[in-house]
Amino acid sequence: MSDLLRRFLAAAWEESPFRRPSWPWALVPVAIGGLALLAFHFDHAVAATAPGAAGPLAHLAGEFSYWGDFLPGTLPLSLGLITAGTLLRRRTWQRAGLAALLAAVVAGGVVSSFRVTLGRPRPFAAAAEVSGKIGHVPTPLVSFGKPAGPGELVDGFYGLQQPMLFHGFPSGHASTSMATAAALAVALPPLGGVAVLGALGVCWSRFYLQRHYLSDLVVGGGVGIAVGLYFGWVARRLDRA
Repeated sequence: MSDLLRRFLAAAWEESPFRRPSWPWALVPVAIGGLALLAFHFDHAVAATAPGAAGPLAHLAGEFSYWGDFLPGTLPLSLGLITAGTLLRRRTWQRAGLAALLAAVVAGGVVSSFRVTLGRPRPFAAAAEVSGKIGHVPTPLVSFGKPAGPGELVDGFYGLQQPMLFHGFPSGHASTSMATAAALAVALPPLGGVAVLGALGVCWSRFYLQRHYLSDLVVGGGVGIAVGLYFGWVARRLDRA
């Protein structure tokens, strides 16, 4: 296992855009940024249609959100593939599991660093709840121009904030689930197809439960897809070696 991890990381670094910059890789953040700007225009109109915790499919959405998170979802799935691949001597399974695990860790780490420091409120965040947690209602560093109704928070970036109510942008669930699915779609297509459907369900659940705006999901999912495709490609490259 240690040898597989060493070879996988070596191959990932050898072809990484940090070591070998190229214009196709430069288009990835540009594409994600462009989609995010487009999604921002529809954020509040789309969020207004989300049923929330009182919706008829709230239980189903909650299940998708729970099992689509990193610890209950990606971690046992990837470790299960690695273990099964080791016991059955299926190197393809081992590499696919490792690709999914590393992709989710990297994508989740990148997204978490932004959502913690940017501090965008979640759609359901209320001023009274925020005041109860931190003792006051902060003023956004950057406002997105949506007037706040009674009891609502102004949408925008508030900077570094401790409560999870301010950790909306980008979506961590979208990033890790899409990273896992994209890696498996390339490295182990039969399972990857199912994983993609599951990841789409996770993104739907985060919207349905009013946990994220559309742009939160677009950016989180976009980062996850880009990272997942790369690690999946590394796994396929090693399979052919």
